[in-house]
Amino acid sequence: MSLKNKIIYILGGNGLVGQASVKILLDTNAQIIILDNNINDKFINNFPAIYHNQIIQVKFNLEKLNLLEKNLKKIISKFRIPDVFINCSYPKSIDWKKNNFENINLESFKKNIEIQLTSNAWTNYLIAKNMKNKKKKGKIIQLGSIYGKVSQDTDLYKGTSIKENFTYPLIKGGISKFMQQMAIYYAKHNIIINTISPGGIKSNQDKYFIKKYSQKTPINRMAKPEEIASFIRYLCLDESSYIVGQDLVIDGGFSKI
Repeated sequence: MSLKNKIIYILGGNGLVGQASVKILLDTNAQIIILDNNINDKFINNFPAIYHNQIIQVKFNLEKLNLLEKNLKKIISKFRIPDVFINCSYPKSIDWKKNNFENINLESFKKNIEIQLTSNAWTNYLIAKNMKNKKKKGKIIQLGSIYGKVSQDTDLYKGTSIKENFTYPLIKGGISKFMQQMAIYYAKHNIIINTISPGGIKSNQDKYFIKKYSQKTPINRMAKPEEIASFIRYLCLDESSYIVGQDLVIDGGFSKI
């Protein structure tokens, strides 16, 4: 289960699933590079000092599409091409909560497609391209969502402060299909690519929403971030290398009802 001498990039490593992934990957002895627009020293300092040199934070802004390749090249030059690239980034516009059928506007729609779908696809492509050019055996793991596969249940939002999202299913559905296509192309170059699509992950949502969502799952609760991170960890290991081009659903049975 060791990933000693391996380099793992975690894009969005200071987010909900990103931080859970960092925590669960520490015992593999991999060198973890967090790429995130937000630097979070407090998160790192919470770990015992023995782990501090194992985690490096690098500021990385996905919204500047014209600088993605240049900035990524600098990072690769400094830390080398990753053995594993985990993409759990979730950039969104300041008016993201208005991306629903009642309030959506074209500019916001276009903005979020660009900073979420386009940036994800292009970053994953650049990583795979570097791996291929250097004949690097590597892995790419993308975080998707069940809402890239099934429709949002609008009943869940009634009586809560949350609304359905106009843009989210298009982004997540697009990411899932693109990653499947990438997986087929790059597999012959020993680059293993998969997507993980979680169901609802409990964080700071409306309490009534959490209750309603939980009642919709056979397991009667939302996911814990570490449950998603555990599967990310497995996909990092050599033991998972026969899993190729899959969109793996982890949703407590939500999508099966």
